[in-house]
Amino acid sequence: MKILDSADQLTLEMLCDAYDQYVEADDFIRSKGSVYKAPTGKDGFIIRQFPQVAQRSDAWKRVRSLLSEFGLTPSARVSLGTKDEGENEFDKLMKQLASN
Repeated sequence: MKILDSADQLTLEMLCDAYDQYVEADDFIRSKGSVYKAPTGKDGFIIRQFPQVAQRSDAWKRVRSLLSEFGLTPSARVSLGTKDEGENEFDKLMKQLASN
């Protein structure tokens, strides 16, 4: 679409940072699960959610919002009046990052 310029650099950095935080929290949850047992006293415990669950949710909200800012969601492309013309460079990058 060729609408990005140098003024978008900070927003793109924020998108990359939010995506990295999402992946980091998601990796943790996939390896440890989303909850753990926390002791409450003599032989008792309570089930608690790992902080990474909330971190992943927050990061995903930021990623989704920033993707929309760049017109990289289906609804954003419709509002921009653009057609989905198959896989673009961003799609290729996201696939590459997901495979790592």
